[in-house]
Amino acid sequence: MASSISISNPLTDSVPGDASKWIGDVSWSSTAPTDIREASKSLDLDSLASLLQDETRRNTRGKSSVSGNGHLAQPGASIGPLSALWSLPRGTQTARSKRLVALAEKGQVKSINRQLKSWLHDSDSESPISAHELLVLLELLSQVGPLLSSEVYLRTWITCLAATSRIADRLQDHQALQMEADELVLIAGELPWRSGLFFRNVTGAKSLMQRGRSELRRQLLEFTDTDGTPCAALLPRLPDWSACLLRSAQASATHRERLWDNESSDRFRYLIAVTTTLATADGNLAFCAHDPRTLEVLQQGIRLAGLDKKSDPSRLVRRLKRHRKDAARGRKQIRSPRIPAVQSDWARLAILRSEWAIHADQVTVVHHETHPKLHLACLGHSLISGNWELQIQLQGRTVQGDGDWSCVCWNSDGDMDYLELQATYGDSVRVDRQIMLSRKQHFLILADSVRGPSGKRLKYTSRLPLVPGTECSSDTDTRECQLRTAGARVRVFPLGLPQDRLYSVSGGLTANAGVLKLSQTGQHGLYAPLVLNWNPDQRSARTAWRPLTTTQNRQILGPADSAAYRLQLDMQQWLLYRRIQASQQLQTVLGLHTGHETVIGDISRRGQIKPLLLVEP
Repeated sequence: MASSISISNPLTDSVPGDASKWIGDVSWSSTAPTDIREASKSLDLDSLASLLQDETRRNTRGKSSVSGNGHLAQPGASIGPLSALWSLPRGTQTARSKRLVALAEKGQVKSINRQLKSWLHDSDSESPISAHELLVLLELLSQVGPLLSSEVYLRTWITCLAATSRIADRLQDHQALQMEADELVLIAGELPWRSGLFFRNVTGAKSLMQRGRSELRRQLLEFTDTDGTPCAALLPRLPDWSACLLRSAQASATHRERLWDNESSDRFRYLIAVTTTLATADGNLAFCAHDPRTLEVLQQGIRLAGLDKKSDPSRLVRRLKRHRKDAARGRKQIRSPRIPAVQSDWARLAILRSEWAIHADQVTVVHHETHPKLHLACLGHSLISGNWELQIQLQGRTVQGDGDWSCVCWNSDGDMDYLELQATYGDSVRVDRQIMLSRKQHFLILADSVRGPSGKRLKYTSRLPLVPGTECSSDTDTRECQLRTAGARVRVFPLGLPQDRLYSVSGGLTANAGVLKLSQTGQHGLYAPLVLNWNPDQRSARTAWRPLTTTQNRQILGPADSAAYRLQLDMQQWLLYRRIQASQQLQTVLGLHTGHETVIGDISRRGQIKPLLLVEP
């Protein structure tokens, strides 16, 4: 399918100066209005500019986003925020592009004409128009084009057409280009779609528009699971990638041209809802760089996806935008019966979230690389973010993991969200990684169960990266650590180590240099659980933890076969039990006879166990 805008003479890399030298080379489609074609043929530039401005006015009437009331901006109004500014290349803006962004962000409509004319003049001898500059120029034409002088409008119009032609030529081999997902969706999807819409009277524009639409649909379906969960590898670039989809959807509404089919429309709506669950109290998304535009983009996404104003994602974003931080002090919060947790085997992503509230507890896990990545927000405030590193030594020699972490168990209910990952280290070591977030009690369990060959000594070390600014301290008498952020105080209990420091042990828990490090040793098997608690009511609670005896057929089992621990905070107690070595026999702990591989539960004052989680072998 041809996708190039038709211009008879080759274009140079400079921004065109005299529009009359270029207008005669434009090939108009057969559906272009006769008066436009005649004005172009006769080089009647003033008439052509006026006709094109009228066409722009008709195409954007009632759909403009500048004035906020559904009408084109007036000469005295301010423009912005333009959707073209929802994402910009980080650290790669030139002085020229910064000038263009500045006039688009802060300029009054009445001064745009003068500033844009100066910008175009100064750009004559510089490098070609960039993709993001083209986006800004196209949007300026759409929003304030009818208010510009004929000279500036026509010159901007032909500048955009020339840049579109060059980009269309690149599309002929775009699959061979080495691009990140957000760059590819911009170059091969959004720009062809939006340029094709704007230049619909030019030969080739329709094919270009169709190609852009096909690419946008393809990328949306390729990079998300059927429930809208984005693939893990996309997460760091998710804001820029999704901004391209949102701008394209906005252009679809403006020009009244359908973008999504039924399947992609549903997927787009699911994507926006899932993305909202990644938001933390500071208005950022887990694993994404800080960006003050994030909430605005999310709100626009909710609107364009057609999500109801009373939906959980919509209500959450509105409250985040209002900075309703008093929710953490017990005032009104979002209460919804719907669980906001998400998990996708295909995407290799899981989002564990306590509720639809600003100050929710949240854990985001991606496991598509050698080490799973984990982002923890306590009461909405980030504490841990980055690679959850793991080092295993077998008989003193480090064994390497295969990097293939797969989800072997997922559970989400009214009490908690639970994720279990599994990977192999070397030829004979299996690691099961457990992550459980309480929905109501503000605690998190992070645990590794390591199974090695019989009789072989294991040394285990894990590292969790703390966000910058986290304060760390260790208890003098016990092995408890404390972590403090601006919005949460977290107590960390290494249950696999003796509580009292008087007992010497090979291993330890340290929190310094921005890393929470846990070390343990074992003989052919070990269980290394960490419990993180930030419940405001338990900040000063008296704490005790100890290992429990497990038996099988009346025989006491060693910690390499099965491990169980009791954790007590004042009057509240929990049981953590893990069957490390495979066995078909029932095992007993605290009077509980179980064939399960994992049991996590509350212990009542009478010693009865109320399971929160039961995992089959």
